[in-house]
Amino acid sequence: MEPLFGSSGVTFLIHNHKCGGNSLERALIETGTKYVKTDDIFIDSNSPIYRAVTEKNSVEPVLIFGHPDRVRQSDSHEKNANFFRDLYWNSRIICPSRRPILLTISWLEYTRTRLINFIMGRAEQYNQNPESITKYKFLWQQYSGCAFNQAAANNFEHPHLDPKENVFRWIDVVSEHTIYHFIQSYNLFFPISGDIIKAVKSGTRKTLPIDSLISPEKFFIYDAERYSEVAVATLAKEIGPGFVDALTQSRLNASHKSLGSLSDSDLTELQGAQDRLCDLDSQIYARAV
Repeated sequence: MEPLFGSSGVTFLIHNHKCGGNSLERALIETGTKYVKTDDIFIDSNSPIYRAVTEKNSVEPVLIFGHPDRVRQSDSHEKNANFFRDLYWNSRIICPSRRPILLTISWLEYTRTRLINFIMGRAEQYNQNPESITKYKFLWQQYSGCAFNQAAANNFEHPHLDPKENVFRWIDVVSEHTIYHFIQSYNLFFPISGDIIKAVKSGTRKTLPIDSLISPEKFFIYDAERYSEVAVATLAKEIGPGFVDALTQSRLNASHKSLGSLSDSDLTELQGAQDRLCDLDSQIYARAV
């Protein structure tokens, strides 16, 4: 199979959910790095960004940053497909990654924290719109087995005393209703993310040999919880020498920790349960430096 990524003057820095994306943006701003945010891209054949991505003849290097699903798509399926195909096939991809089970636990704590902020009247401070709050309420009700008012009165207590049982429960809930547990593969394989979602929701274990899809020369995955010498050097080369310093000093949007401690063996067991649903995130993390 042809490698997923080729080459162009475009670099796509993925804002990977729960992998320090807000800190990444803060570091870009603090270092004066010029970038185009995916929120500001509209797929239009007349736009400079569209031409830079699809025609591969940009004179100046272009750095795109953000969630891929925040790109505003046009009414033309063909234009949309061309844009994302070329963005992923022809760009340099930089993707922060975390151990998947830790990311899943982070989503659990994030959901609880945002609900606490909501009942304390601080939702706007964290840019949580009503649709997000409705989603969090539903998920917590499914997870806790309690009506929302009761859960709020109990300060959103977890349903079990054993932290491991709580995470097992969370994996079950999100596998039915969200893509939380394979969000890294959703972003890294966005052009085929619909197929992944359908497979997981249908109960079919989804796996792909990502070595056959990605050319190592054109993608860079780094561990967002530790910055190896290779990661520091590569980020400095690709984005700028001051970027990593600004990044490591910024920790934004943190969630309250409430779950309790988990041993390495607990995490390994939980990761196995998650991988039985979809092992793409584990394959991605295994390639992080």
